[in-house]
Amino acid sequence: MFKITYSKGFHIMFPNGVTLSTQFGGGDYGDNYDMDIGRESDHRVLVSHAVEVAAWKRDGNWITNQIPCHDSDEVLGYIGIEEWLLIFDWCKNWKETPNE
Repeated sequence: MFKITYSKGFHIMFPNGVTLSTQFGGGDYGDNYDMDIGRESDHRVLVSHAVEVAAWKRDGNWITNQIPCHDSDEVLGYIGIEEWLLIFDWCKNWKETPNE
């Protein structure tokens, strides 16, 4: 499932229960960081070469800190398209382990 979030990004919800949030509006850690928060809707098209991402499970528990090569418990910022594609694949293929 796809979801638009306040005209500044989107969520992808995978069948395995993981949601990948991708944000690139004002205040998000990407090219539009210095844009006033909430001004995204003033633009017909909002673009960015870098985005902010986060991931969580169906139950709402965040798993961003499990994404390989990252150590943030909250969000990852300034992610380019190549790295985003790797994160997308990781989220798509994520499986719960018995200790989680």
